[in-house]
Amino acid sequence: MLNITSCTVTNNNGLLLKYSILSIVNYIDEIFIFNDSSNHDYNYVLNELEKYENVTIFTTSEFGKDLGKKKQFLVDNARHDIVMRWDDDFVLYDVDLLYDAYKILQIPRFKGIVAQN
Repeated sequence: MLNITSCTVTNNNGLLLKYSILSIVNYIDEIFIFNDSSNHDYNYVLNELEKYENVTIFTTSEFGKDLGKKKQFLVDNARHDIVMRWDDDFVLYDVDLLYDAYKILQIPRFKGIVAQN
């Protein structure tokens, strides 16, 4: 597992989120999902993802509609120095790219990487 924290804010707790998280769950040490759905009832996708040891789901209405505060909340709770924004519609297709980015970020002069699709 790579010492990376991924941060996802989502209000769409459907199959796309499931595929997105499953694409990284075997590579990323800490996966945070901020459930921004107004419907906090049982959701089978979130329930299924929560079974993974490295997935943590946060649900709170404390931040209202402020997306920036929600993202910062996840970053503030991250254990790792490398924090990755991972939208709920991202799917990892090239694991080598993830490993290459991780190696680059081990070099102190590099502070971030922007990957283009």
